Parts: sequence; structure tokens; C-alpha cells
Amino acid sequence: MEPPTAEIISPENGTTINRNDNYRIEVDAFDNNSIERVEFYANGQLIGEDTELPYELNWDVKSMGVTGRTNIFVKAYDNEGQTAAHVTAVHIK
Repeated sequence: MEPPTAEIISPENGTTINRNDNYRIEVDAFDNNSIERVEFYANGQLIGEDTELPYELNWDVKSMGVTGRTNIFVKAYDNEGQTAAHVTAVHIK
């Protein structure tokens, strides 16, 4: 029983995103068995999940109404209930 791994591939830490855009969040998640799902959060708010490769989400940035520093957090769950997480910070203008 090994825990999964998760890493945000895009956006990279420090990326500037236009608040009127949709932005694709891409995650590399791996487990020795299988990944059940990946949850996507922005500033602590669940914005979606994906259950199939490639793990990604089209984020409607405008709908959040945020500007400035924003933390994107992902959490991957494997089929044994173990988790992995990764966070990156972006700037929304």
C-alpha cells in the first residue's frame, strides 16, 4: 500500500492568469494501483474533479470573482483511500 503522487503541471507556480479567461489546470497523478479521482480547489473552494486520465479541469476564473494571489490545490485519491496533494500559487489580474 503506497500512497499516490500528485503534481500540478499547469499552471506553474507564479503564473499570471487573466481573470476573464478559462484556464486549464493539468495534474500528473500516479498510483501503483489506480487513481479514483482528483479534486481541484481554488482558495479552498472545490471547483471540480476528474476521474479519468488526463486529470484536468477547465477553470472558469471569472466565475470566482477573485484577483491577486490565488492558491490552486489538488488532491488525488487512490482506490485504497490514500491521498496525495499539491499546491501552487498564481496571480490573477
